[in-house]
Amino acid sequence: MFIFIAATTLYVQYILTKQQEVINGKKNTITNQKKQLVSLKKDQGSLKTNIENLTDNEEEILKFARKEYQFSKSNETIFVLPK
Repeated sequence: MFIFIAATTLYVQYILTKQQEVINGKKNTITNQKKQLVSLKKDQGSLKTNIENLTDNEEEILKFARKEYQFSKSNETIFVLPK
């Protein structure tokens, strides 16, 4: 009878340890996902600002086109420097 109780106790302890490992893994996943969410919200705010600037301001549109697509004004030469 003692062996049965000892074996059952060890088995329950093993199960609880494994469950705790799973819980800790899930907590780490939640922490990482929250960090990623904060980062994505910052990016979203930045992108919303860019959208507002590009829809409201013609100068911003021209600046964006010049930066991203090397558009130039008349009588202007674009030089692309290596990074």
